[in-house]
Amino acid sequence: MSELTLTKVSKQFGGFRAVEDIDLTVAPDEVLCLLGPSGCGKTTTLRMIAGLESVSHGSVAFGGRDLSALPAQDRNVAMAFQFYALYPDLTVEENLVFPLAAEGLDARERQARLDHVASVLQLGGVLQRRPHELSEGEKQRVAVGRCIIRRPNAFLFDEPLSRLDVALREDMRGSIRRILATLNRPTVIVTHDQLEAMTMGDRIAVMRDGGIEQVGTPQDVFDYPDNTFVAGFIGTPQMTLLDGTCLGADDGGIVIGTDHARWTVPHAHFHRRPCKGDRLTFGFRPRAASLEAGALGLDGCRLVLSEHMGAEKLLHFDWHGQAVRVLTQSRAPEVDALRRVGVDLRALHVFDGDGRRLSVKGIPQ
Repeated sequence: MSELTLTKVSKQFGGFRAVEDIDLTVAPDEVLCLLGPSGCGKTTTLRMIAGLESVSHGSVAFGGRDLSALPAQDRNVAMAFQFYALYPDLTVEENLVFPLAAEGLDARERQARLDHVASVLQLGGVLQRRPHELSEGEKQRVAVGRCIIRRPNAFLFDEPLSRLDVALREDMRGSIRRILATLNRPTVIVTHDQLEAMTMGDRIAVMRDGGIEQVGTPQDVFDYPDNTFVAGFIGTPQMTLLDGTCLGADDGGIVIGTDHARWTVPHAHFHRRPCKGDRLTFGFRPRAASLEAGALGLDGCRLVLSEHMGAEKLLHFDWHGQAVRVLTQSRAPEVDALRRVGVDLRALHVFDGDGRRLSVKGIPQ
């Protein structure tokens, strides 16, 4: 099968630019998740791939063939919506085979595809039921099945699990991911749920305000965010981000810090070195911080809140007006207690005044 390519794709509604200069390539056997907050343009991008929205500028292509001018019915893509859009008067079986009506398949091929989809999605026992007789999970599986029963150019999913409860969502993430791995078609999933993106996507494209902030594997986006938006958006609990300054440099490295602390970070930690006086942002994951000694110490952190998270506790500290988060299995201090928070230097992310990453990728975490 062919890859899906978006080149400088933009969408404008009157004077509002909803999507701007999107460049993406999705391989035939790849699942790409468009991840971002509400209103960032991810669903509009998906709809332009499907042909449900016209492209203001740029192109959407399959295998090098520009399909931007083709209507949705001529693009041969399968799309599952956030709302299942099942035909209420048709049985599950009839809903599943409905997309095959225009393909001119013989009865044997239709039955073979139906049997396969019913098997992999565990729908064999509900084929003669109608949508109102199904659970939410069964409805979702029927919607997915109606997509995969075809042989389209691409699969598109718009918030496929958003209407399910937490337990069912966890089960469906794994089921859909296993199914998609067998289809050998470019697949794009829109979601605002980072856990969904991290578990289902081969790659993630993080979007904001109609543009793409970073594209990479889930591990790369988590370990090495390109900017402070991605750093703050990806990861639960959220990364600690502290405002600071470059205080200078010496033979040991770059001196960074705030009015309340200063640390020397080796030159090798930076792919682009800041200058004295430059505004900086320092970031670290809550799991990289502890109440033990560390190369980077934050003295005088006051505990504001302790959240129980099963075997761990998320400690929220105030450090001279800045929020610091620590994930620990240790006993939590009393509220208002002052503690020193230590951070492993290797886990430190440094960003410039515009929020762009300064620290190198590849430092052991």
